[in-house]
Amino acid sequence: MLCLSFKPLHTSPDTLLNSLPNFEITNDYQRAKTVLLQNVLQFIQHKKTVQMNWYLLSTQPYKRDLFLKYLEQSISEKKLQELIINAIAPVDAVYQDMILVQLKDLKEARLYLQQVEYFQRLEPKPLKVEQVRRMSGNQELV
Repeated sequence: MLCLSFKPLHTSPDTLLNSLPNFEITNDYQRAKTVLLQNVLQFIQHKKTVQMNWYLLSTQPYKRDLFLKYLEQSISEKKLQELIINAIAPVDAVYQDMILVQLKDLKEARLYLQQVEYFQRLEPKPLKVEQVRRMSGNQELV
């Protein structure tokens, strides 16, 4: 079994190829090794550039503050800081039962958010930067 470990994420494919044991089995093995490493590097680059989007979350009526409290506890207990990046209560009273959440991965975060008491709905469409700034009252966000 071939085990790969990547220390720096800024490694070139040539450096990775040279760091692997050089078995002289066949050209097919070398090609497979090269393709595998290129795919791994592309995956790592994709993960590094994944944008953290903002979404609109609805809570049960008049339960926004309690939801935020329970969400904070859940993030701390389950160590979700890298998944649920930020949660902000919009300033306008029109959004009294809504929260802006910044998520790394919508699908994974939804599973945890649904478990928090007073959760009602998470809009699947990411918000635009201008919407987040307007709703939060913070022009420096994002």
